[in-house]
Amino acid sequence: MQTVSDVLVLYNAPLAGDGESDVGILEEVAAVCSSLNRLGIRARILSITCLDELAAALPRYDERVVINLVEYLSSGIQDASLVPAVCRAFGRSCTGNGTLALMLGLDKQRAKALFAAAAVRRTALAAWHAIGCRDYARVDFRLEGTIPYVLEINPNPDISPDAGFTAALSADGLSYDAFIETIVSNARARLDLPEAINA
Repeated sequence: MQTVSDVLVLYNAPLAGDGESDVGILEEVAAVCSSLNRLGIRARILSITCLDELAAALPRYDERVVINLVEYLSSGIQDASLVPAVCRAFGRSCTGNGTLALMLGLDKQRAKALFAAAAVRRTALAAWHAIGCRDYARVDFRLEGTIPYVLEINPNPDISPDAGFTAALSADGLSYDAFIETIVSNARARLDLPEAINA
């Protein structure tokens, strides 16, 4: 028998091997659930790695409201911004990450930092799609409160080992070598080339 709850709290499964992100995601989920509990709202928690998992899970649960904390999908293929649309397709109301008021009641500074980071990620992804970027790009922002404003989109930033872009990779736990390998792999896929070419 399923436990009765009022809302479904949805979050992204962390990337494999990324312990720091794992902790941050789980802290955010715990903070939101704590705020909900203080309001007398019972929550079920669900993590997903892709939209297919979400579509398969929603029919199994009765909660009509989804609090969406998904910032990225660890499958790396699908766009996390489509999560609200999938929820609506199954007749659910979805906050679309609109839980700032709950978080502010718990911890103002931490809440603002969390939601500013989420807003920056979403806006960067939207900017990426708006100008048709591929493989890599840099988006520069001015942040006012929790609202990011795009200053510049650079679809071909300096990616030398000592560049700022490389420092950003490191801050997100990505190695420079893995980044370069991904660019090459993506180019090969676009050109329908094999992964290895004999010299």
